[in-house]
Amino acid sequence: MRKSYNYSSWALILYDYVDNTTDLLLTLKQLLKDKIISTFIFILHNKDDNENHIHLGIVFKQVVSLSYVKRVLFIKQNILGEKLNDRYEYYKYLTHNDTDKYIYDINDIVSNNINYFKNNKVVYDSENIRIQNMLEDYFNGESYLNMALKYGRDFILNYNKYKEYFDLIRTESESIHILNNKI
Repeated sequence: MRKSYNYSSWALILYDYVDNTTDLLLTLKQLLKDKIISTFIFILHNKDDNENHIHLGIVFKQVVSLSYVKRVLFIKQNILGEKLNDRYEYYKYLTHNDTDKYIYDINDIVSNNINYFKNNKVVYDSENIRIQNMLEDYFNGESYLNMALKYGRDFILNYNKYKEYFDLIRTESESIHILNNKI
């Protein structure tokens, strides 16, 4: 059985919506309005040698699974998804500027906050990134040993506090999922 991963930032390849990006944009705007996501960026790749597809970077307000992403985007076909690690590199990839592939016009990119993605001088709050990574590791079932090795003495000494916080976040996330499924 394949392990399910949970992230707050996803880099996706979609095959739905290639004939109607307006519907995708309307769906994303509704997710923004409902405060499910905080930002997005996408481009239609229809001049590659591959099948037409959309690259979508999307940042959720909480840690979510790929199946949840598929459900809220109303995706019927399979999608490819991975953690969006570097938003600036993702932004650059969308146009294929640094590749041998067809180069897309920067004006083909659609985003509610393009500066979030194109600013490569982002000042990261290292503590927030550390907590985000810890949350994702915990939700993805990373072992206590691996987390202790990765996050060190502070994690070991404060494990019960972290676990209580993580479980609170999980309960809150599950409640939001249940509410969203009822709507």
